[in-house]
Amino acid sequence: MLVKKSLYLIRHAKSSWSDPDLADHDRPLNSRGLRDKEVMSKFIRSHFSDIEIIFSSSACRALDYALSIHRHTNIPLNVEERLYTFKVRPILQFVFDLPDSYKTVALIGHNPAMTEAVNLFARLKPEKKIVNLPTAAIVKIEFETTNWSSIGKYSGAVVDFAKPKNLDSYEDDLD
Repeated sequence: MLVKKSLYLIRHAKSSWSDPDLADHDRPLNSRGLRDKEVMSKFIRSHFSDIEIIFSSSACRALDYALSIHRHTNIPLNVEERLYTFKVRPILQFVFDLPDSYKTVALIGHNPAMTEAVNLFARLKPEKKIVNLPTAAIVKIEFETTNWSSIGKYSGAVVDFAKPKNLDSYEDDLD
């Protein structure tokens, strides 16, 4: 019997461009990003309790969001330099290399890599392909497999998708 694996792909929250001299890796979240990370972290706490571990890019904007999720959920967090990428291939390789002991993993990273990863992992009709994963959005993809390394192109099913824009009214209900 195949074991279900779940992968959450999360794009970092909205970053600030106010300091043009700041290195890309060091860019912080802007005010909208700070608000969205809190809304999404609380939403993740109440809706995605199956996440076993979070792997985050080392970039400031991704790590800030990851730390917020960790603070609200107590899900273990690992910082991964390999996730500071804008290319999809390192994301795919990271997933293939995951220990099979994990059933449910969350990755926090950057576009266009996260958008491309969703579109490569998930069976989506052409009209349902994601053009641009919004900032702070989360996509849950499930796979019928016993190990991460056997995940193939278009082998997963998107079972959930949430973005801050759809949760703005939800913010007041969270404590």
